[in-house]
Amino acid sequence: MFRLLRLLSNTTDLKILGASIVREILYRVLQGEQGSQLRGLVFRDGASHRIAGLIGFLNDNYDRKLSKPEIASFAGMSDSALHHKFREVTNMSPLQYLKKIRLHHARTMMVDRGLNATEAGFHVGYTNPSQFSREFKSLFGLAPRQLLKTMIEQ
Repeated sequence: MFRLLRLLSNTTDLKILGASIVREILYRVLQGEQGSQLRGLVFRDGASHRIAGLIGFLNDNYDRKLSKPEIASFAGMSDSALHHKFREVTNMSPLQYLKKIRLHHARTMMVDRGLNATEAGFHVGYTNPSQFSREFKSLFGLAPRQLLKTMIEQ
């Protein structure tokens, strides 16, 4: 990466050497510790590819009430296989991932649209404001109101 970054200051070197350095970086990444998961994303029939599709589905449908069986069905996997493979790829369960997406979207709604915590929580699929606040604080380290105040002051 450092060699590639150094090329940015010289367009001729970048044109001649850039592609080969990028190719080397890709090779090293694919041969590294997570290489098998990355290679699995390329294959359409692989479980990693189904997980990638599921991640897109979760990102597009974060505001819907999604059950574990519905999520597993979308992925075309059993609940236990999905849980295992999803955790292998993302280091969290599908429901933990969905919760994180919801909380990030809620924070964005609060900052960009001026929604309060209860409104933002409802918009992203929470029905219980106190649960939303607890999980928000757990992820971001501050209650929604405190985080907003901190962001506005900056």
